[in-house]
Amino acid sequence: MRKRLDHQQLERRTKIMMSGRPRTSALAAGALALLLGGVASFAAPLATPPSELLIPPPRPLDLRWPEIDASLQSLLDHQYSQLLTYKGAEIPLIEVLFKPDGGVERSELRMLASRAGLRYSIFLFENSGARTEALAYVQPREIQPPAPARPVYFHFGERKSLTNTYAYANSLGDGASGSAEQNRSVLARYFPDVAEDRVTADPILWVVLDRQGKVMASGREAASPELNNSSGILSRVMARFPKIRTNGGRMSGILDASGNRLQDSKGNLVILSYFWLDQDSPMPDPISFQNDRLTDLDVR
Repeated sequence: MRKRLDHQQLERRTKIMMSGRPRTSALAAGALALLLGGVASFAAPLATPPSELLIPPPRPLDLRWPEIDASLQSLLDHQYSQLLTYKGAEIPLIEVLFKPDGGVERSELRMLASRAGLRYSIFLFENSGARTEALAYVQPREIQPPAPARPVYFHFGERKSLTNTYAYANSLGDGASGSAEQNRSVLARYFPDVAEDRVTADPILWVVLDRQGKVMASGREAASPELNNSSGILSRVMARFPKIRTNGGRMSGILDASGNRLQDSKGNLVILSYFWLDQDSPMPDPISFQNDRLTDLDVR
């Protein structure tokens, strides 16, 4: 009788266990589904990367060099013919402003004491009366008269227009469509004080970008005569990151809310420079620049 009872109890327990297993599995599966659903709903926003600011490098100027060279040579032959035999110590530099139809609007000869003055920038034309925002580009050129005369250097530019003679409108560096919007985006993200028109110091701003247009590093410098052109600023950036190689740049004057050139509290113009890296360039390495202003760098 006892063996029969034990057998019945064992059979009953077995049925309970067998009948309870599917219920337990269903509950576990449901709990797991709820857990996974919660994780998925929590992870979904994290899986979407934040919007990234991308500023690809401007297309190179598509200049019509034969026409430009002919114009510069004619200007040298007829208006500055004394330079064809010049052998002095100073370096001759001629600034030329072209009209949209290709004619020469204005030219000016400068005799430089050193090659440092050959750094070319869109801002140099302010010295000869051209408004920088009206210029499409500034480019250098060199003509070598018969030896032993010194080389003659040219900085030439052209006013912006719907149809430029020497450059296609869509290829103009700082005149490219959308550069003002790009400046505002960069300022808002990396230089918020400048975006709010409240610059107290260090008005020289720069960003280093990869070839896709992602900002890899940003920084700012105090005002200095050596930094009034893109090559001077690039030299400073290269001192911070000596291993990088750049290919292409752009220099922009910043306008305030009223449309005037933005200045810092001391009256220095605020300048923003872009430098795009070569395709195979190393990325900026902050360790390579040992300076007490290293903490000012924003390196990504």
